[in-house]
Amino acid sequence: MSSWRELESGLAPPTPHHHPHASPLSSPTQSRLCLLTSTLALFLITYLSLSPESPSHPISRKLEERERLSALWADGGATGGSGRWRIVLVTDLDEASADPAGGGGGWGAYLVGGTLVQLSDEEYTVQWEAQDRIVHLHSRIGMGGRGMELSWLQFFNGVLYSGDDRSGVVYAIRQLADGTIRAIASYVLPDGDGTQEKGFKSEWAAVKDGQLYIGSFGKEGAN
Repeated sequence: MSSWRELESGLAPPTPHHHPHASPLSSPTQSRLCLLTSTLALFLITYLSLSPESPSHPISRKLEERERLSALWADGGATGGSGRWRIVLVTDLDEASADPAGGGGGWGAYLVGGTLVQLSDEEYTVQWEAQDRIVHLHSRIGMGGRGMELSWLQFFNGVLYSGDDRSGVVYAIRQLADGTIRAIASYVLPDGDGTQEKGFKSEWAAVKDGQLYIGSFGKEGAN
């Protein structure tokens, strides 16, 4: 990559040539043009240094996070098209989500990885990960004495999300720098038209046309 001095010299203004009908620029105008040129050059250099291949680029960071999470359940060759598919499940333990062992109370859920294996045209089996690879998630956010009843998992924009169908909280499941995996409360979805005190009972999520849709089930005859 070119050094700052090389780029700076390449952007140096050309030797001026006066046209007989041109009006000379005043010193303040020249100063403003020099400042604008320097600002644009600095912006261009910063943008190029943050290309998608750069580790500091936001897209690169999201992909790296997704790869780190996916690697927790990777076992080599377990991909669709070969009769093997990687799967990840999250628990909705209802009242059993109470998690006093989490420290100070709260609620808990578990991420469990495995591999769906096709044995024949009509027969499948699941190979679950070892117990020591099960991920425990904990939160102290709940509603009505319940919480962390996670009903779905969905990757969106490189982040793994899950939703609590009691509190309406949407969690981003992230791996921190120290290697620990946490459920971080990122959004709260109210019920009804979005003005209700009760949390939205999210039961599923899907990505379509670059948008994340989060839904529930319907009740016949209920408003």
